[in-house]
Amino acid sequence: MNEFSIKNIIDYYGKSERSRLTFLNNLQTVRLIDKDARNYWHRSLTAISQAFKRDDNSIIIERIEAISIDNESSTYNRTKLMYGQNIKILNNFIDFDFSVWKPRGKLNFLPQSEAVSAININGIQIKIHGDNLFSYKIDSVKYVGAIWFVATKNGFKNEELVLFTDALYRLLKYNFSEEYEIDINHCVAVDVFNVNSINYSQIQNEEKSSKLDTLIDGIKAKL
Repeated sequence: MNEFSIKNIIDYYGKSERSRLTFLNNLQTVRLIDKDARNYWHRSLTAISQAFKRDDNSIIIERIEAISIDNESSTYNRTKLMYGQNIKILNNFIDFDFSVWKPRGKLNFLPQSEAVSAININGIQIKIHGDNLFSYKIDSVKYVGAIWFVATKNGFKNEELVLFTDALYRLLKYNFSEEYEIDINHCVAVDVFNVNSINYSQIQNEEKSSKLDTLIDGIKAKL
């Protein structure tokens, strides 16, 4: 069975009942579209990720300058729009304090290869991007956390963003729960367009509600 991304799930429920079946039948094509969408935001997301890891906002400024140069030389309106959208996102983070999303203690960033990035949820393979996994230690306790920077035009609604957080927690639980305590306060999804974030403790404390299981079950019933 093909893998679904969280964006696939969001897009599926944004369609009419009639077009949902076509969406599922064309999943391979949809996966390519989703990959292209990730590439659309690649330059802003990778810069934000690097700045987060290195505590260095100059990376943001350098990326804005690089994209601006490319934007000036481009003659394609669609490409210029893409560059403009990425610059708009990066401007949100020029002076941003990334420590608000980090626990205390020295962080050890884990290679993505250490985590299985597609996990089975209710019989469906869900692709999760564990690009920013980290561990740290307080006294004798080892913790693991993660942050997932996500982007879409005009940003995600809270009920959509929470799905990324829920999936990210499940990724951590599946891969690391035997060796680490999962830091639910620092298992975070960030909508970089609106600089909005949701951590897993908000789900656990019922401040935010995730319908990930329900949505996946709805898709499974149509397969």
